[in-house]
Amino acid sequence: STDFLNNTVNSQGGFLAFNLFGGTIGNATDAAYGPNHQGIWLVRSSTSQNSGYGALTQTGSVMLAPNMTFDSCFRTPAVFTNNLVRLGHSDASNATAPANGAWLTLNADIVTGNTASASTGSATATLYTLAASTWYHTRVTVNSTITSILYEIYSDSGTLLGSASLTTNIPTSTSTRLRTGFLATNSQTTVVDIINMDYMELKIPGLQRGALV
Repeated sequence: STDFLNNTVNSQGGFLAFNLFGGTIGNATDAAYGPNHQGIWLVRSSTSQNSGYGALTQTGSVMLAPNMTFDSCFRTPAVFTNNLVRLGHSDASNATAPANGAWLTLNADIVTGNTASASTGSATATLYTLAASTWYHTRVTVNSTITSILYEIYSDSGTLLGSASLTTNIPTSTSTRLRTGFLATNSQTTVVDIINMDYMELKIPGLQRGALV
């Protein structure tokens, strides 16, 4: 997990941070901070198309596993236009659509759940329409048999705002390995705020490595 307490270190609790086409990270504005939100990255685009920032595990380091969960906590910008954010597991490292994975998409202010396997994808209906300058918590959960992915979005106070599941195009092959984390981009050529990232956590319960459980 990472609380984004340091915006000058490329490694964030197992997630590798990187910029896309000159995108930047910095400290969020004072209005974003509070007792429950400390260590916040403000992700911004550059003047290059599809620029932004990401923090992902190493390429090919993750497979979907029984009861795996990925949580993220973020604050929306004042303006969403042309922003694209992915939260979860995929094989993409830029704005190009993933060929494989299970993730949440924030397309401007519209939240959907997505899966893809061998470039064939599925998507939920709209889970929620985001408000500007607002905190949210999202969760992506793999079921015990890796046959269903649950997508949830919560308010900052813990109220469930939307949920849906997908049972199609879930990548399960051992040769299909993914990256986990967030990737945030903007498709235009002006510098804008994309997202404030506060927290991410990947949990894979029930792993057994010899006597280690």
